[in-house]
Amino acid sequence: MDHDTIKGVREEETLKLGEQRIHALLESVPLGVYECNTDGLVTFANESYARITGYGKDEILEMHVWDFMEPGPQKDSLPAYLHRLVQEQAPPTPYSCRNLTKDGRFIDVQIDWTYRRNEGGQVIGFVCIISDTTERKRAESAHRLNESRLDALARLYEMTDAALHEITNFALEEAVRLTKSTVGYLSFVNEDETVLTMYSWSRHAMKECRISETPLEYPVAATGLWGEAVRQRKPVITNDYQATPYKKGYPEGHVELRRHMNAPIFDNGRIVIVAGVGNKEEEYDETDVRQLSLLMQGMWQLIQHRRTIDALRNSEERYRALFEGANDAIFTIRNGRVVKCNRKTLEMFSCSAEEFIGRTPEYFSPPVQPDGRDSAEKAREKIMLALAGTPQVFEWQHHRFDGTLFEGEVSLNRIEHRDKAELQAIIRDITERKEIERMKDQMISAVSHEMRTPLTVMLGFTEFLLENRVDEVKLKDYLGTMHKETTRLNELISNFLDLQRIKAQKVIYSFKPLTVRSLLADADELFAVASKKHRIVVDVHVDLPPVLGDRARLLIVLNNLLSNAIKYSPKGGKITLGALQDEDSVVLWVKDEGMGIPPELLDRIFDRFYRVDNADHRTTSGTGLGLAVIKEIIHSHGGQVRVESTVGKGSTFFVSLPVAKEPPAINMGTH
Repeated sequence: MDHDTIKGVREEETLKLGEQRIHALLESVPLGVYECNTDGLVTFANESYARITGYGKDEILEMHVWDFMEPGPQKDSLPAYLHRLVQEQAPPTPYSCRNLTKDGRFIDVQIDWTYRRNEGGQVIGFVCIISDTTERKRAESAHRLNESRLDALARLYEMTDAALHEITNFALEEAVRLTKSTVGYLSFVNEDETVLTMYSWSRHAMKECRISETPLEYPVAATGLWGEAVRQRKPVITNDYQATPYKKGYPEGHVELRRHMNAPIFDNGRIVIVAGVGNKEEEYDETDVRQLSLLMQGMWQLIQHRRTIDALRNSEERYRALFEGANDAIFTIRNGRVVKCNRKTLEMFSCSAEEFIGRTPEYFSPPVQPDGRDSAEKAREKIMLALAGTPQVFEWQHHRFDGTLFEGEVSLNRIEHRDKAELQAIIRDITERKEIERMKDQMISAVSHEMRTPLTVMLGFTEFLLENRVDEVKLKDYLGTMHKETTRLNELISNFLDLQRIKAQKVIYSFKPLTVRSLLADADELFAVASKKHRIVVDVHVDLPPVLGDRARLLIVLNNLLSNAIKYSPKGGKITLGALQDEDSVVLWVKDEGMGIPPELLDRIFDRFYRVDNADHRTTSGTGLGLAVIKEIIHSHGGQVRVESTVGKGSTFFVSLPVAKEPPAINMGTH
């Protein structure tokens, strides 16, 4: 063996000895280390790498470096990547990938490459240091997940103005994403926790589901895994759906479940929501439960907040509508002055908001109330009692901004506004009620007097006839007087009852087309012999169209008008009963030559119980009811009634009635 050969052998042995020493050193390193040639075939692996991969060292030496990688594009591209490194000899960069262990687990690793060279500097392979980054990746993922959870909760709580379906859809999709699930659902629970009402499914679940019609309500007692969270009243994790004893199966076309988790959401001890997710790649754990529960609890609180706001807004809108639409004046008093009022207040006091707000209540009162007490002093007394918590209801005389007076019924109540005491005043204008009470008193007085007169006459004549014998002439005269007073009493009672029925809207009208001539003829026939002093003339234009009316009620109108014409023209004379057409109406009139009515009283004679109060009219009996009855009947027909009169010359009463749009059902003939 020549010198050069011996030298080469010694160098090779020295090299092997060096490699052995290096390999021995690498065996003691806690990191995984392996060497491979340029084709990626492993030529050395230390014990740490064998422990990381789960393979024996002998098994590793028969494998390529990509045999340990998770199947996919990264694994497929690694041979070309190694070839490029050998060709370019650029400094290798750390390489992150997922390795597949012998027992089927995936682990995250980072590979730090360095070149292996021979004595000539030629690249003959690689030395690779493997770091198991699974825990670090998991920690980083958990950190990112926590940030995502916080971000999701923050975005959820910002959705205060969103619609209900937007809130629930966001919470459900975020629950699916943050638990790394693929499907999710949300259901509401009824008050006695017996029924689940399915509200929504996640988008992916809706895509996968092939069931055309799914029920919305599920009885808890008959529901499988979905109802278990209600029955157990706690979250339920099922990481092996096929093995769980709780499942009751699902229909064909339903999303296939491998893993499942659902959680109940409580409100004051009652389950209000059950939310669930499914088909996570890894097993569900308590972290997923917390994530799902946090999101759904936040969603429920937001829903309740929205409901509270909506209820408050609706309440405010209803109050505002009632406040502004009330028929009573409503205003608020703070520190003795008006701070707010409704539309009716301004209308009632005939002023603007600027003129009313800021005033004291006694500003709109006369100096003295009808009971003689000072208005300011009495107002302060009522206000103090109301502020002390005793509601005050009393009658009060007010004056409007223009100085006119009106009577009001006042209600004063203490209210709390922003922890400060205020008074709410409600005023109802009772001027009309007071006037009605006054008129009622007048009516009772008038009716009592008018009834007493005929009753006294009849009673007197009856007693006289019972105690005395009279001849035929006197008997007939006495009976005539009694009949006259009886008729008068009957008229009084009939008018009063008619008016009461009309005002109570208890009168049923039978509207039919009526011939005017026939109507006037019936009235004329009834009064033709009523008085020897009077002559009734009928003045009817030819070819008058029929009117639409209730025959019996219109005869009451004509009878009352003719009766008044006779009554208030005691000296006799002509009474004209006429009719003519005025566009779409027919006007009936009754004209007399009697006392007449003063012009300043013409606007009041149709009021109930009103009678003209002068010497001439006081001598004529009456209750002031007849014209009020006429007015109500004609208004019910859609017509109008008016009067023209001259004192000492007589009066003319006009009644207009709408023309019938169809011919009379019965031919009433002519007169």
